[in-house]
Amino acid sequence: MASPASSLLFEALDGARRYLDLEIESVVIIICVGEATMRPIVTGGDRDVITEVFPSNDARGWISRRAISERTGLPRETVRRKVNQLVASGRLLIDSEGRVRSTQELARPEMAQLIESVRDTVSRYRASLATD
Repeated sequence: MASPASSLLFEALDGARRYLDLEIESVVIIICVGEATMRPIVTGGDRDVITEVFPSNDARGWISRRAISERTGLPRETVRRKVNQLVASGRLLIDSEGRVRSTQELARPEMAQLIESVRDTVSRYRASLATD
């Protein structure tokens, strides 16, 4: 039987993979870039920024392709190729300085469904910890 933690991870990844309709390497890159993009908003403590549907790029974070490779363990060439594909498909952005950011997806109904699905998965995980 799989542990609750591994079940949580695989359910969340599968939900993201289905939502994004991408293979797992691209999903991992999007998650990595999304976390880096949102980190300053979530940890910055500015209540106005965190409630904005489309925070400004000044408030949003970024990550380099090298850092994506280091954080994910994917080869740099794979990251370069996948990031270029994700930019071409409109899923990621690269600014004039070569920094990678996620697109602003939170207002999309499909994203709300994905977030709700992940929330349900986490709730089941927490409940399984309480019964162990």
